[in-house]
Amino acid sequence: MNYPIEAIFKTVYDCTKEFKKNLANQKLLVIYEENKETKLCEIFFPASAFYHLTGLKAFDNKGNMYKAFNFYNDMLNGSINARNLKKKDKTTDLKIEVLPQLMKLDRNAKMTGLFFSSRISLETDQLVGGEKACMGFVVNEKYECYIPNTLLKEDIRQISINRGNIIAILKKKVFDKNYRNITYIKKEYELENIFKKEETFKEIDFKNIYSLDKVISNKINTYKAKP
Repeated sequence: MNYPIEAIFKTVYDCTKEFKKNLANQKLLVIYEENKETKLCEIFFPASAFYHLTGLKAFDNKGNMYKAFNFYNDMLNGSINARNLKKKDKTTDLKIEVLPQLMKLDRNAKMTGLFFSSRISLETDQLVGGEKACMGFVVNEKYECYIPNTLLKEDIRQISINRGNIIAILKKKVFDKNYRNITYIKKEYELENIFKKEETFKEIDFKNIYSLDKVISNKINTYKAKP
């Protein structure tokens, strides 16, 4: 698909708002199972990361290339228009196609694994996503966790190793001490299996755990009501 730059601008503008709402300056704690072992993966979404996910080059009205943080802010406040944007390379259209669904990664990610592919030349470490698209992450020493650096319109099963199914995702603001908000839990997974690991998951505030998702919230209330 060869998207016109005007259509790309509209998608990116809408996704900037979704990124702010769902991911910007937030951390995710991804709980997954790999070979029957429960593991954790922590992810941070700095606001500046959004620019790298678009596959675009952006220039101000003087022709200077945008810095990542300024791009995010100026998209939000309407200072950028389609004339400021250019496709970076042949992967831009593919990234734009999957960008909207990956702005809800905190709720729709199903698998995670280490990036491995002989046909794709790419510098990224951990993948999170599903069968139709995934987001790539690299380790950031400053934040001591993963941060996003790319999007792929790929089945994660075809480009990863050491892969595991995600059983739950929790979210918090970057400066919060613990995780309390559950945004996703695998359908057939029992919530009590997470609570049983309270001594293991020191990052979670189990006493004040909640969810904005009605189904998950009902599960939490049902579990807490047990004698």
